[in-house]
Amino acid sequence: MAGNGFGGISMKGIVTAQEMKYLDNITVLKYGVPSLALMENAGREVADIVRDILDKKKKHKVLCVCGKGNNGGDGFVCARHLFNNGYSVDVCIAGEFGDLKKDALINCKALARSGVTVFFVKEDILKLKKSIKDADLIVDALFGTGINGELKEIYKDIIKAVNDADKTVVSIDVPSGIDATTGGDLGVNIQADTTVTLGFMKQGLTEEEGKKAAGNVIIADISLPSGILEAKPLAQKKMAKLKDEIAGCEECELSLNRNNIVLGDGDCFAAIMFIGEGPGANEDKYGIPFCGAAGKILDELLESNGITRKEIYIGNVVKCRPPGNRNPKDEEISVCSKYLDRQIEIIQPKVICCLGNFATAYILNKFGFSKHVQGIGQLHGKVFVLRKHIGEMKIIPLYHPAAAIYDNSKREILKSDFKIVKKNLF
Repeated sequence: MAGNGFGGISMKGIVTAQEMKYLDNITVLKYGVPSLALMENAGREVADIVRDILDKKKKHKVLCVCGKGNNGGDGFVCARHLFNNGYSVDVCIAGEFGDLKKDALINCKALARSGVTVFFVKEDILKLKKSIKDADLIVDALFGTGINGELKEIYKDIIKAVNDADKTVVSIDVPSGIDATTGGDLGVNIQADTTVTLGFMKQGLTEEEGKKAAGNVIIADISLPSGILEAKPLAQKKMAKLKDEIAGCEECELSLNRNNIVLGDGDCFAAIMFIGEGPGANEDKYGIPFCGAAGKILDELLESNGITRKEIYIGNVVKCRPPGNRNPKDEEISVCSKYLDRQIEIIQPKVICCLGNFATAYILNKFGFSKHVQGIGQLHGKVFVLRKHIGEMKIIPLYHPAAAIYDNSKREILKSDFKIVKKNLF
């Protein structure tokens, strides 16, 4: 791991593949920058660098070799900008049209409408070899930071064909076949003359093998938010200070019998925050929210929607266990809610999911939806939108996962409601 900055990220801006994925997600989910805008910025930056190289050599013909994911999408944008600026461009896609994903698919369609020659390679690479032979420069947009396993034979054949041609090669983000975190070889890798890495330096490019494969490394500005590296550690410091403050709290009777305060758990800079009622026996014992049977159900619901605990923050309305797991009293909520308010202020979530009646009533009252407060049976799965002076926040009431322990019908309702959560998050 590089350094001790942004959740482990060096303050010099050297990031692992997983850290870069986090930064991209936070940019989209918390800051509201569209993922298509990031892809457009990346492809345009690479195109500008390719143009500089070609103009110096007085060459003009480019082949972009693209994968099916975001790295391929960056390549499509690069190809479009080059073509629009008068360069001869061919695009080879490793796979089939149906393999293309989300933003990459959108940019592939835009590219095809522009009149660029696009062809697909699934098994036979003879056409690719001809295009490689005719090209003055090859843009490697096969894989970015998201690959870390052994490459399929077709990808190995494509990489070998590019390397054997002895052409000028520009890789996008990381030379294909290099692990972006370790710098290790995944069977075979592109030997680039220049690597345009996006946003921040990748740790793998600082390691011996990755460094050798990358050639000259240029860090491209794709307009990630200013100060994004410092934002999470600042939130972590504020949350740690709050935890110390709560540890000394004796303002209500809940402090008399607690073993641990239960502040919360997860990413202090998450786009989504879950709020429950109060700690149970396991939570009181370990100081971690939702670590018992209800927590297992919550984990299952998250994972079935492609969300992990590391990507969210979980807390409760009250921070100490009510005796016998009774409901918290109004005066206890009144005393303890100031701590929850500060957690929300620190995290600034895009979505708040209220688990059960007490969390739902408190949050709806807090944010001006008092007239809508009813039982969770009437409110679950509804989306309340709080429009602030800039942007918006969504509040989604849900059944508490504990309700599904004794009533399986609630589990099915939760499964359905979590799809609503995913839709509003992504």
